[in-house]
Amino acid sequence: MQAARFAGATKAEFLDRLEPDERGVSIMAALDAVPRFVRRNTRTASRITGETLRRQDVPEYSAVALREVLVNALAHADYSRHGMTLKVAVFNNRIEVENPGGWPLGLSEKDFRNGVSRARNPVIAEVLHKLTIMENWGLGFERIETDAQQLGYVLPVWEDKETVLRVRLMPHPALSHPIDEKTGVSTNVTANVTANERQEWFLQQIARGINVRPAMMSEQFGVTERTAKRDIAALQDAELIVFVGSTKTGRYMLLTPQQEQP
Repeated sequence: MQAARFAGATKAEFLDRLEPDERGVSIMAALDAVPRFVRRNTRTASRITGETLRRQDVPEYSAVALREVLVNALAHADYSRHGMTLKVAVFNNRIEVENPGGWPLGLSEKDFRNGVSRARNPVIAEVLHKLTIMENWGLGFERIETDAQQLGYVLPVWEDKETVLRVRLMPHPALSHPIDEKTGVSTNVTANVTANERQEWFLQQIARGINVRPAMMSEQFGVTERTAKRDIAALQDAELIVFVGSTKTGRYMLLTPQQEQP
């Protein structure tokens, strides 16, 4: 397996590579090496939760989805295609994981989402299972979906290109804007934003871990809910906050530039 971090949204320029030798990383070592490589080449948002104001880090890409996609790539790659390797490409707006060969014969993305398992390489799959790397066959997508629902990630997209199966992972909505390669800051983070009293209060509630809503601002300051929503929308436009999750169960989160992370 080979992994690379590219400067932008194309493969025109390398920033970092994971290739210990000309053959790349062995498939077993890749399960540890690739996630580490991705972590050092991607960003993290933070939110403050609980009465103790503890910081919770939100990685740019779901660690659960990345691991499940890697395991599937290793188990289902068509190793008979000589000269082709499993590849992980980290761009500034997505990650793409490719393995030689499309879906195993008779299997589709719909089957995978429904928990149907049919390994192209049953011996490799059995070894991964015995090593507890594939804990339960057919539950990979369920774990990805659960993680996405709990933390607000976007579900991966599978693309069968016949010669390769490509999986595209998208960044967390809190970190969905491209990073400036020179400054290391999200290109849409606005500096020197002046917030009014209501907006400052709203930001403080989020920092305290409170699932604050427009109606709460309206009640606190005696303004209409329309005014409250306008204030909140301005904070979102300034890239200071983002709303993650469904309308009923989601919450606002603070956006934190990379260089401010501890």
